[in-house]
This record gives sequence, structure tokens and C-alpha cells, in this order.
Amino acid sequence: MNRVPPSVQKTIEMRALARERKERVNRRASEIVERRENERREQSINGTPKPQDYMTKEEEVSRFRRMSRVIVQIDLDGKPVREWENTSRAENELGIQGIKAVLFGLKEQIGGYVWKWKLDI
Repeated sequence: MNRVPPSVQKTIEMRALARERKERVNRRASEIVERRENERREQSINGTPKPQDYMTKEEEVSRFRRMSRVIVQIDLDGKPVREWENTSRAENELGIQGIKAVLFGLKEQIGGYVWKWKLDI
């Protein structure tokens, strides 16, 4: 029997969790876009269009996916410290590694902080 080394097993787990999260983000993006399209349809039927610039469906999905990468740095007391555009920026500026392991539930904390996806708070 071949045994999978622990480091490889962790990589497999992180990839599976990343795939699940990506699917969840895509489903959520589709729900939001559909809801907004329904609102726009209703507004045009009621004759009360709002004077806002509308994004195309592709632009909205792209924006949602971009926002889905935003992470929040939380101190151990549970207070948000800072929002970061993505994990790479936070890791580079703080000089730490492994934020994704916390985001995917493989670790409790990194660098003295808990990390969460902004969309999950």
C-alpha cells in the first residue's frame, strides 16, 4: 500500500477546499447578478428606472469575484484590524506565510491573527 505523505495530503485538502470555495463564490455571484437583473426588469416594467450606471452581467460577475478575494485580518479578541485586497498582499506586507491555511480551516491562526474571507463574515 502506498501511503500519502502528510505534506501531500495537506496540499490535496487545500486544493479541494479551494475548489469548493470557488464553486460557492460562483453560485453566489450568479445569485446576486440574477437578483439585480430581476430588479432592473421590475424597474423598467414599473417605469421607474434608477439613474445609476448598470454593469453588464460579465462586469458584475468579475467585480464579485474580485471582491471575493478580499480578506479580513482579525485580532485574537475578535476585532477586525484591517481588510486586505488578497492573501499575497497581506503576506508580503506582514512578512508571514500561510494565511490561506487559516482561511481554509487547516490552521487556527497565523502571525497572531485570525483570517477570514470578507464575504464569509
